[in-house]
Amino acid sequence: MRVVRAGRASGAGQTLARASSGEDCSAWYWTSKLGFYWQTSSEWAEFYCKESGIVGYHIVHRWPLYFWNANNETWEFYGEWRQWTQDGSLRYWSVADGAWSGPY
Repeated sequence: MRVVRAGRASGAGQTLARASSGEDCSAWYWTSKLGFYWQTSSEWAEFYCKESGIVGYHIVHRWPLYFWNANNETWEFYGEWRQWTQDGSLRYWSVADGAWSGPY
């Protein structure tokens, strides 16, 4: 299980997020695109990480996504992209849907 820690000075603008398993993570930023892709009418703070690993017998690149939940002042995982190197397919996992979509 991945744990995300947020060190907060005052609000999301001063928050530094770090994932516990040592992925390479972006700084947080404002976005209105869910999963970098689907345009919405809302805006929120998010960051993503990048990691690579083996799933089954295949190399997979992952980009888990986190948003700032201002109600409980934590970063929360909301989805991830995975790219499978054997065929180049890109798939998206949605926490809200509890399902994979794609390939894209």
